[in-house]
Amino acid sequence: MSTPTWTSALLKLCWPEPETVALENYLRGWPQLASAALIWTDALLAAHRHGPVRTVHVERRLLALPVLEITRALFQEAGALTDPGHRSLDAIHLAAAISLGADLGVVVTYDERMRSAAAGLGLSVAARD
Repeated sequence: MSTPTWTSALLKLCWPEPETVALENYLRGWPQLASAALIWTDALLAAHRHGPVRTVHVERRLLALPVLEITRALFQEAGALTDPGHRSLDAIHLAAAISLGADLGVVVTYDERMRSAAAGLGLSVAARD
């Protein structure tokens, strides 16, 4: 069973934030983490805003994270999500999570809009404070 992890959660694993310890403890209970390949762009852009040291930490985490490739079919699935309020990148992440089917465990995100969108699609959502 895989747990899709979004940028908001990944960054908490790369440098200390108030939620970091709780998130690390929670994720130990999941055998496999994964994310859409899009996380590379999201996470590196966020890291660059905080300097080269943080960028190195993010790159290390990304190299260890299995990614779900973004294909034309995945783009089509993202576009077929019925809520026109979804942000494009969120829709791609959500379609990637949905593509896991029975292997989907829980979506881990700290982004409120993403949390709401995932829950609205019937996905299990977690964020550990």
